[in-house]
Amino acid sequence: MSEMDFDFRDQIQTTDWYPLEIHYKNNALFMVSAKLSLAEVAKSVAKDEKSLIEKWIEDGLIFRPPEDLVEDQRKDQYKVFANFIIVAPYVFIQSIRSE
Repeated sequence: MSEMDFDFRDQIQTTDWYPLEIHYKNNALFMVSAKLSLAEVAKSVAKDEKSLIEKWIEDGLIFRPPEDLVEDQRKDQYKVFANFIIVAPYVFIQSIRSE
């Protein structure tokens, strides 16, 4: 199976803050806007599609977690709040929407 055929959706899991803290401290944690598919972002990173990724960053669709979110999650670090996927060395998270 080639990278092109890999289904990144199968790799998405939910998480609380606790395991993300180290990635945050290492500047390897990024948030993904709900406007993007987490699987699509992972695939683009894996394929090293720099121009697309740079555009998403410029448009504010991929960004570092804001300090207020980090502080809120640290208060209840075991509460599940996001989906995540790892594309080493990065971890991408997307907030789970409350319905």
